[in-house]
Amino acid sequence: MVAFLLATFVKDVKPVPGEVVTFRVQLPHGVRYEVSCGACTYREATAEGVRYLLFTVKDTDRVSVRFPDVKGRPPANIGERTHAFLYSTENPHPEWVKVPVYKVPLTEDPFSRAEVWVKVKLVRAGVYEITYDMLRDLGIDPTLYPISSFKMIAMLDTFPTPPDSATVWGREVRIWVDTAGRRILFWGEPMASYRIQDTSVLFFRHPYTDTSVYFLGLGGDEGKRI
Repeated sequence: MVAFLLATFVKDVKPVPGEVVTFRVQLPHGVRYEVSCGACTYREATAEGVRYLLFTVKDTDRVSVRFPDVKGRPPANIGERTHAFLYSTENPHPEWVKVPVYKVPLTEDPFSRAEVWVKVKLVRAGVYEITYDMLRDLGIDPTLYPISSFKMIAMLDTFPTPPDSATVWGREVRIWVDTAGRRILFWGEPMASYRIQDTSVLFFRHPYTDTSVYFLGLGGDEGKRI
């Protein structure tokens, strides 16, 4: 830990008649402060991991913010958006930036829901067909598994999922099993498409590939149907 002695921040503001001056003063996280001014208003906010006070001054005034002693930490690794925000603040301190910690919630492994999985790749949106003969060519006899257990998982997600979305489980999509034609039909989406959720249209585009990955599962739990 690195100890910092926080000096009092002071700013003399002299607006021209009719002008309103606004500025931000960075605050360390978890530290109390005292504001002194004659004709200013202010509010506390946080953006891009930066805690700050937003001041509004209409008349000539001296604004001061006093801090107690505080223990800080070495400068954190911060992105361009945080750097840009720091440049727009008074008294900027990168070491006061609070880097958010994202935790991926534990979810059930969907690949435990079937006995056999077949990987399918596609680059265009449309209806796709997987016949029983195609599966036999891969050495899989689909008649050995209950038809109700056929299922499909799509490795797709919408922003703001990070690029390392391989750590995020896919979602099951509905399929149609044509027992007479001995085939499986499903709707496939590319990595640049959209999804309708409730009343919103969510767009997604993978930054590194145009190939979507689907998995056909046989055996185990029952799958969703169209």
